[in-house]
Amino acid sequence: MSRGLRVAIFAAGLLLFAWLILRVGPAALLADARRVGWMILPIVLVYAAVYAAFATAWWITLEGAPGRPRFAHFYTITISGFALNYLTPFVNLGGEPYKAAAVSGAVGARRAAGSIVAYNVVHTLSHVSIWLVAIAGAFLLLPRTPLLTAALAVAGAALLALLALLLSARRTGLLVPLLAVLRRIPFTGRLRAAVEARRAALTEVDAHIMDFFRARPGRFALALGVDMLGRAFSFLEFWLLFLAVGRPEPLWTAYVLGALSTLILNVLFFFPFEMGSRDGGMYLLFHLFGLDPSLAVFTVIVNRLREVVWIGTGLGLIGLTAWRASRRAAPECAVAEPAPGSGAASPSMED
Repeated sequence: MSRGLRVAIFAAGLLLFAWLILRVGPAALLADARRVGWMILPIVLVYAAVYAAFATAWWITLEGAPGRPRFAHFYTITISGFALNYLTPFVNLGGEPYKAAAVSGAVGARRAAGSIVAYNVVHTLSHVSIWLVAIAGAFLLLPRTPLLTAALAVAGAALLALLALLLSARRTGLLVPLLAVLRRIPFTGRLRAAVEARRAALTEVDAHIMDFFRARPGRFALALGVDMLGRAFSFLEFWLLFLAVGRPEPLWTAYVLGALSTLILNVLFFFPFEMGSRDGGMYLLFHLFGLDPSLAVFTVIVNRLREVVWIGTGLGLIGLTAWRASRRAAPECAVAEPAPGSGAASPSMED
């Protein structure tokens, strides 16, 4: 995707967001904000539990690994990793290299990379499972127009195909088979050569993935269940928001609405910072559910406020970790390199 096209997509999304605000009316949004009041705190804090579940699922993928850090370490890395993901304009993968690097010193680089790939397979399986349940719920809750029914059927079929592909990673791994697919794609010679040079590392990572999924099915099921619980818990954000503005909705509605909104965001991943895709998708879903459109725009604003808070928290944790590392390194440097004139003997003088 060219830079000009990216800028055009971002500008279009920004204009759509501005148009929705004007259509709903700033006064209506301010009225909703006043009604929320202190409830904004529990709405934001929902993600403290969500990130704890995601960190637990990742932590489980490294169960039995020598040197596995404590859970608290995984929790802070998870928050920071998701913060970096949010700051990646197009594909939310900016935090994955950081997460791998943050545990590689304890468990080794390849085992760390394997745990990241294994967890992302678990996380994607969690997403797909949540979406399939939401699509079934949408058939029951939404009007059964021919267009909507066809869209839900196509989405369900695509998700089932993706589910089958991910489950196949238990038997064949994931990275080496992708390399085989890459060989069939024309004009990828340089990329194939670069990836082929790392075949040994990819094979080792795949071995870790297959060991996790096949040799320890109980651990895999536990990680998937915990991650799904975290994903489902995130939809409490919608339920609490409805409650706060005095328009309570059933938990089931909040679940289906939240799950379908994330499905739309993933389909429209090419919108920078989800600008326009989140706003338009939420507006459409609220219309289909027969909910007040002004609440759709306000929900997007609250979503973004929550993200800003957690992005700031994640970046702060990165800074705190770096500061602590520098504090630990300072005494070691002082011992290793005595100040000139201190009277300490140098290695050459000891001879």
